[in-house]
Amino acid sequence: NYEFGQILQVIKAAEILGLVDTPGGDVNVTDLGREVLKSSILRRKEMIREQIRRLPIFGSVLQMLQRTEEGRADRDVFLEAFALFLPEEDSERLLDTVIDWGRYAELVGYNDDSEEVYLNP
Repeated sequence: NYEFGQILQVIKAAEILGLVDTPGGDVNVTDLGREVLKSSILRRKEMIREQIRRLPIFGSVLQMLQRTEEGRADRDVFLEAFALFLPEEDSERLLDTVIDWGRYAELVGYNDDSEEVYLNP
């Protein structure tokens, strides 16, 4: 019961994480993808965390947070950086995706009240 566009987004995300390959329009689960599917939730998070750390956008976010004294920064700092370095992208949507994936992988957290992104201890 998903829209086609939503399915494509999930497939693209899985491909970025190395969980599937998409040769010729087919979607094939990789060995890593099969391992993730068979693993416990804690192991899945570890595996996804390893994959996410390899993505340049996450590397940049983690570096920015590590350079701060408290390991946290305002949402606006990332929005400005994304707008500067990735002007074709929707900065809000990109940051929300980074936060969602980072929270799942327990790399970063987000405080809705203060609108701060922070390193997960």
